[in-house]
Amino acid sequence: MWTDEDISMFKQSLAETIAWCAPRASLADPVFCLRASALWPAIRHKDFYDEGALHVDNTWKDFLDTLSIEKTATAVDTLIRERGELLQSGNSLSSAITEGLAGGRLLLSAPDYGFFDGASKAESCGFIDDGDTPPWDTWVSFVFDPTMGQQFYDSGIVSWVPPVYRGS
Repeated sequence: MWTDEDISMFKQSLAETIAWCAPRASLADPVFCLRASALWPAIRHKDFYDEGALHVDNTWKDFLDTLSIEKTATAVDTLIRERGELLQSGNSLSSAITEGLAGGRLLLSAPDYGFFDGASKAESCGFIDDGDTPPWDTWVSFVFDPTMGQQFYDSGIVSWVPPVYRGS
């Protein structure tokens, strides 16, 4: 069950996600426009870092396969914190905060329920990657049931889908 503080943190993260993603979302570049290398969660792990190259294929599945559920939650929390810091340093946070979903939608991606067959990537023109993962810039929260231990079956990433992709 979520506390008032959890709800407040979720709303803050959602507002920051919208402020970050709304001006960057582009139909012309759905593969990379919302996958900023500065926020790439896998970059903190040598297994995913190759001389600064940005790898987007199977990021979600490969990333989760190497981490415990607690470390995954920490990695997502770190991404959220760093995105907020980047927004504040660019003075773009206060003017961009909106209420609600700003025309977008929330998406829950469950790591153990994906097919990783590339169908989502094809259908979304690359917005969703080969690992059935939405772009990390759009991540709002990692949610899980702590009573399930190390199982990912009751966990997922909540992300914000900008309105430009609602028809993709």
